[in-house]
Amino acid sequence: MDLKLFFYKIFNDLNADDEATKNQFISKLFEKCGSNPPTFDLTLLGLGDDGHTASLFPYQKNNNVDDFVIFNEGKGLKRISLTPKVLSASSKIVFLVSGASKRIALERLLDEKELPDRTPSKLIKSINQISIFCDQESAKELEI
Repeated sequence: MDLKLFFYKIFNDLNADDEATKNQFISKLFEKCGSNPPTFDLTLLGLGDDGHTASLFPYQKNNNVDDFVIFNEGKGLKRISLTPKVLSASSKIVFLVSGASKRIALERLLDEKELPDRTPSKLIKSINQISIFCDQESAKELEI
């Protein structure tokens, strides 16, 4: 099987119009995925020490909008992100978590009572199993 990799720039101009950039990104998603919502075979996510994933940051009002793409502020930068609606539609979802600084975030991700406002990675849901690969440092003292 030949593996073909394609890279797509989301935007080149940091001063570009948000709505135009968003529409261009959504158009590319439909072109490549051909489904509504766009569906990926695999989505590989990280977990930030604050519980964010993708560019879904704690206490952002638009994290769970009924859309495909959002703009957010996180860690002092303007960011563009797929929404939980798109990320959750993936056939397979994997979180990679490493480092002692992620232990609390991982504990919150695994806590059924944790709210997604504080831990936006909780917004990622799937009808399929979500896999979490973590190192010893991030999982230290957790019952998993």
